[in-house]
Amino acid sequence: MKKIIKISCPACIVTILFVGFAAASDIEQKLDTASFLLETGKPDSAAVLLYDLVDTLAGNDSQVRALFYLAEASGQLGRFNEEYSYLNTACGLSPEVEFADKARFSYSRILLDRGELDPCIALTREFMELYSDSPLIPDVHYMNGIAYLRQGEYQRDSNSFNEITKNHPDTSAGKEAVMKEGVCLDTTVRKISGGNTGGAQHR
Repeated sequence: MKKIIKISCPACIVTILFVGFAAASDIEQKLDTASFLLETGKPDSAAVLLYDLVDTLAGNDSQVRALFYLAEASGQLGRFNEEYSYLNTACGLSPEVEFADKARFSYSRILLDRGELDPCIALTREFMELYSDSPLIPDVHYMNGIAYLRQGEYQRDSNSFNEITKNHPDTSAGKEAVMKEGVCLDTTVRKISGGNTGGAQHR
């Protein structure tokens, strides 16, 4: 039988609220410390702090941030499988909490580097829908285009690169996309003409 405990004492309510606030503040302080340790080149110390913290944050909005930092620490320590795993877990949590966009961005980059092109394309497309105002959007479009390029989907990669050059021409991704658009056009023309364009071969 479940018992419902009613708290009618105002002082008890204030105490509970204070304890909850203190616990939340402690979590934020630990996360801020982990961030500082990562920025100052101490990923091992950050990882030690985060290992225990991540397990206590299940269901908490701060869990994604902790997983993102732990993935960063793992990457800096050369533990790339752990980095992959932590980001994968973070991307399975709520996309609306703090650091969810950064986790998805980092995971997309790793998927691209590992040659996992279909998951990379799916995640970058999801990113575009969820975070259309993010400053990371040009780079996400670029990763999306590169993944399509590696799959030989030249029309789709051209669309991604065109999106960057049209809307974000002054970004580093925009400048890179200009060159990739040329590669896509050259490849498409060579396919149509049977490979005899007289132009340079791209690699």
